[in-house]
Amino acid sequence: KGSTFPLVNGGVGVLYEAGAALGREIETDSGLRTYRENIRKHFRTAIAGIEAGALLRLDLLRYQQDFYGGALDAAARHPVKAWVFQAPGDPARLDLFVDLLNFHRIDVYRLARDVTVDGTAFSANEALVVPAAQTQHRLIRSIFETVSEFEDATFYDVSTWTLPPAFGLEYAALGGREFRASVLGAQHERPASAAATSPDEATYAYAFEWTGYYAPRALQRILETGALARVATKPFSVSTASGVVKLGRGSIVVPFDRQAVDRTDIHTLMATIAEQDGVTVHSMSSGSSAIGSRGVEVGGPSFKSLAAPRTLLVVGRDVNLYDAGEVWHLLDYRMNMPVTLRSRDRLDGIDWSRYTHVIFPGGDYDEYEPEFANRMRQWVAEGGTLIGMRDAAPWVRAMTLDYIDPLSEEGMALAAAPAEEEEEPEPFERLAYGEKDSREAVDIIGGAIFTADLDVSHPLGFGYADRRIHLHKNVEEPFENTRNPYATVIAYADDPVLSGYVSANNRDALAGTPALIAERSGAGSVILFADNPNFRGYWYGTNKLFLNALFFSRAFDAPDED
Repeated sequence: KGSTFPLVNGGVGVLYEAGAALGREIETDSGLRTYRENIRKHFRTAIAGIEAGALLRLDLLRYQQDFYGGALDAAARHPVKAWVFQAPGDPARLDLFVDLLNFHRIDVYRLARDVTVDGTAFSANEALVVPAAQTQHRLIRSIFETVSEFEDATFYDVSTWTLPPAFGLEYAALGGREFRASVLGAQHERPASAAATSPDEATYAYAFEWTGYYAPRALQRILETGALARVATKPFSVSTASGVVKLGRGSIVVPFDRQAVDRTDIHTLMATIAEQDGVTVHSMSSGSSAIGSRGVEVGGPSFKSLAAPRTLLVVGRDVNLYDAGEVWHLLDYRMNMPVTLRSRDRLDGIDWSRYTHVIFPGGDYDEYEPEFANRMRQWVAEGGTLIGMRDAAPWVRAMTLDYIDPLSEEGMALAAAPAEEEEEPEPFERLAYGEKDSREAVDIIGGAIFTADLDVSHPLGFGYADRRIHLHKNVEEPFENTRNPYATVIAYADDPVLSGYVSANNRDALAGTPALIAERSGAGSVILFADNPNFRGYWYGTNKLFLNALFFSRAFDAPDED
């Protein structure tokens, strides 16, 4: 699989696939298909491909030579001479992006001086530059450029590979004039270790900000030891061993008060966090605001207590295994967070009280009415958090937020109400069958990148400074707003498409609609993602939205009832 990648690396892309045999054998309209046959086909095709490559060796080498030989000429003709990018407050995401570039033989340089492009300031202390004039010029353009025009509306599943938005980076193109003005510094070499400086011993508490990519992993280390931790819902200023420090919403405080864990063990834990998670830990000497009575006091109502999530991930038949696998990979592999996997058709027998969070990834939920629905609603009312992603989100909403008990007064009133008049059907239009595929392909979202507005004051938006956020989208159905005016954590922009193919109808229908909804239900929460924040494991920029849904799902309140 993967015909596109070779094309931007001087190769000839060929895609081979065989219909699934679903284990051993499957009956089809074309006869019996077997797993054995599929293996034989792939083996023979691979051998044939190698033989063809050997026979066409000189032609392929000549093609590759011309491909890279003309790269610098193409770069000289291109108006963009470089791209500058940065990840303020999160060197980990920056390093992950640089690793990807270096792996593909793309040179990265430090920014020699501060520059401002289209209102965004890029700091010489943080920003990096990729010149366009490299042998990988075509791949560099594929990584940084957005696309909006397409010859064909048919896509496998992704219509754009613009990577800076996926990593949550601020970035901009530099033209000839900006690039010539001495912005290129020394070649950037990633440090061998991204460790932060080990903190001094604190006398009151430790604190760290939530901006770093591995801050959730650090919090997991703390909570699984049994130590108490709190999250700040407002910015605050405190006195530390290094002076006064301003900390933003989402910052984590680990106080010494009421801890069952020894202070020495807490300090050792903070040193581990600094070294292994690259998170800067501040040693607090007091809980009083460093700016006086107008500031926020540590330990007051602006700080919410946290608990380690006990997460169940739903998998199995009719569940999108890509979505589920990406959740597992993020939690288990990257964040060292335990997660239980349970097949959807075996949820009837679970002990719901064992879990604080249950995640339903995308999949097929049409006409899915499980027997455990009442127990699930009770579990949410008792304090559980239900998370629905993509196709699962409307089902989760219908089962919880929009559910009306048919035996309640409201339910009986609805049942007795007269049926609404049906709308007039649209006029019939006869079409040529030969146009079916092309017409249906037009009205899709071909795996595009959407621009959206994030409420950074909401706990699910903690760790983000910029309200503008980019999301990978491949689901057409718009979310409807709930009656709670504070529930829409993310809404798509009025002109939402940054890059990729989106039909005009879908673009207009999705503009301004919710992309992330967070509601309290009883003592619990219901969180709905219109998109997959963990798409393919490379959307680092939105991973924190998902992790916030685990750690901070009860750190926000429902609005007061009138």
